[in-house]
Amino acid sequence: MKRNGFLAKSFYGARCFKSAPPSRKCAWIGLLLVLTGLFTAFDGTDEIDLTTLRNEDGDYAYHGIAWGSSPEEVENALGIDFADAMKLTSVSQEFCDYNFKNSARLNGYTASTSIEFIDDGLSSVHYSFNGEQGNLAVLYDTLADALTELYGEPDARVDEDDIADTISLPGGGALAVVTGRHMRRWVSTVGTETTLLIIQRVEINGKTEAVLSVNIVPSLP
Repeated sequence: MKRNGFLAKSFYGARCFKSAPPSRKCAWIGLLLVLTGLFTAFDGTDEIDLTTLRNEDGDYAYHGIAWGSSPEEVENALGIDFADAMKLTSVSQEFCDYNFKNSARLNGYTASTSIEFIDDGLSSVHYSFNGEQGNLAVLYDTLADALTELYGEPDARVDEDDIADTISLPGGGALAVVTGRHMRRWVSTVGTETTLLIIQRVEINGKTEAVLSVNIVPSLP
């Protein structure tokens, strides 16, 4: 299988397990858990359906698309064109992120959709909401409750406030201060892969971000 953005792309995001070496069997699959409409076009009208985050095999997944699928296969499955997205790649070109801004909605909130590949294999899909839209703490709590009802109690959780962690942002040297972080993580090992479903809320540099994601990993840290 296959598989840093705001803070979520370091420890606290769907990529909070990126310490694992990248490979086609280690899918950094972050499916931002927050939005999951069936995308025929990324135009901000797609609504999230939280019930579709797990496939028939029991893996957490994205619209039934196989993790490790090529960019072309994902384009065909979703009816989208990655030429319309902002593209970010790693220096080695092994990692590629296609970001569609304001492409989906949930409970009146708009989210950007980030579809990631490692070695040309689908590794993660993220939906991120920024705090300029309203109270993301309420959105986070609503999503956490809904996901717990759908998929059971989370296997791991983090709730930290009034902290002051300084981190380096992805892409080069810039520093940011994290003052709060909240995360819920569900793990599935009943399907063909170990997959993760993650929702998180992070307070960084005085702003709030909320993200939901699904990941495939070779093992948990």
